[in-house]
Amino acid sequence: MGKVIINEKQLEMLVNKLKTNINEGGRSGRYMFFSNLEQIKRQCDILLDMNEDEVTQILENGHDWAQDHIAESKNNLDQVFDFLMNEIKTGNMGDYGDEEETDDEEEYDDDDYEFGDNF
Repeated sequence: MGKVIINEKQLEMLVNKLKTNINEGGRSGRYMFFSNLEQIKRQCDILLDMNEDEVTQILENGHDWAQDHIAESKNNLDQVFDFLMNEIKTGNMGDYGDEEETDDEEEYDDDDYEFGDNF
């Protein structure tokens, strides 16, 4: 059998395809939710490892749209995070009525959460 040489990107695509095939077989109906979170985390780690001065120079060279997209992504992620943390904290999983929050219910904000907190 001959050797097959693939680059890191090709390997990642292959692994993702295998994960998709396995999970579409019934193991997880929410595979894409978690897969997208993993991709966001990977991309954030890469972006945060970039040279800040170089990125700043690029952004200041007429690419403010990138900063706007990051801000909007953060807002979207904040909404999902706060929703899920409130659902877990209050035990409302599966209760999707149009009920408004009462005064005795405390809304969860991501500033109140530290990694590793148990809910």
